[in-house]
Amino acid sequence: MFKPDDLPKSTALTGLLDFLYPPYCLVCDGEISEPGQVICRSCWLKSSNNGAIFCVNCRKILIDTLKCPDCSNSSQFPVFCLGHYIPPLKEIIHHFKYHGFSRLGEDLLINLLSPYLEILNKLEIDYTIPIPLDSYREKGRAFNQAAILSDIISRKVNSPFLAGALTKDRRTRDQTKLDILEREKNMKGAFKADTEMLLGKRVLLVDDVITTGATLKEAASAILNANGAVVAALVVASAS
Repeated sequence: MFKPDDLPKSTALTGLLDFLYPPYCLVCDGEISEPGQVICRSCWLKSSNNGAIFCVNCRKILIDTLKCPDCSNSSQFPVFCLGHYIPPLKEIIHHFKYHGFSRLGEDLLINLLSPYLEILNKLEIDYTIPIPLDSYREKGRAFNQAAILSDIISRKVNSPFLAGALTKDRRTRDQTKLDILEREKNMKGAFKADTEMLLGKRVLLVDDVITTGATLKEAASAILNANGAVVAALVVASAS
């Protein structure tokens, strides 16, 4: 007869805890029917199907092309945005980013990335690179959420995850407390890119949330100065 002891201890314990204390969604407190999940299917469905591809500069939605007709070729690139920074996606990102649920990085991409995979795979991306944190913030969070996302995405678009090619050259103020002009000034010259690693390479930049785009544009400028090119960026959500 099959007994719980036949399972790995962690699996048996998880099953017992789920039986005694049914898991509830971190966002809505609804009961979760899928084993091992922390977000319910209803919250995932509400978070999906509201993404878009838009120009990093003017935010024009790009439908039939990835080249913005209104912005210069040297400064524009498409942003693949998986959703809006509103509930419940906002709460899911917060749990991922601030509350230690790093496993939600994989769940976010499994549930939201599929509409864009075919297009991304046609971009001939050489490297997938995360927006780096400065050492102070990374130490406070224990991980860089963009790096986790970038690592997962790199496997889905068949382009290597490259760490260290783009670094945060100095500590910056918290962008959430700044207006548009202050954000641009705050990020000016904040990144440094490695010319030896990026010379002639096509890069996909990855971050969790975009607001004004100042961070992505400054990172792209550093990569351009290193003789690389950002062909696109991918973010989980847009907060503007």
